[in-house]
Amino acid sequence: MVAPARRPVRHAEARHLDPARRQAATAPATRRQAAPPRRPALRVVDPKKVAAANARQRRARLVAFGGGLVLVVSLLATAASHALLVSGQAHLDALQGRVDEAQARYSRARLQVAELEAPERIVREAQERLGMVPPPRVTYLSPSGAVAAEVGAGDVSEPTPTPAAASGWAQVKPYLATQRAR
Repeated sequence: MVAPARRPVRHAEARHLDPARRQAATAPATRRQAAPPRRPALRVVDPKKVAAANARQRRARLVAFGGGLVLVVSLLATAASHALLVSGQAHLDALQGRVDEAQARYSRARLQVAELEAPERIVREAQERLGMVPPPRVTYLSPSGAVAAEVGAGDVSEPTPTPAAASGWAQVKPYLATQRAR
């Protein structure tokens, strides 16, 4: 297809055009220019198709909005759960600190009890505060045969359990109950 020949432009008309168009307008007509691309023919669109396309767009917007809403809610729930987790961890840390402090206090108390129960300390306190002195010699007493026979012939009963002799709480508890009742 051949482009139609253009009419020559007069110089007065060319000065009102922009430089690119002026050059094209004043160029000799012997040049061939490519034809502009053809536009597709216009047609009338069916209203049902337009309504269906609009409905699809509305559904797509609704799905996108719903997805965004679900995303925001899930992020807020995650942030809230992390806040609860952090506050719970802080509470646990505080409790652990209290446990450590109580264990240290218990250890100090046990050490103090051990120091107070030490035989060397008891002897020193007896000598210094109470004025006790060690005996010059120790005499052990042993019963005679008659006294031993007399004690052996007496009523033999089971001794009452003492806390030191008891091996479990169930055995110690009745003993303590009788001690309080007195």
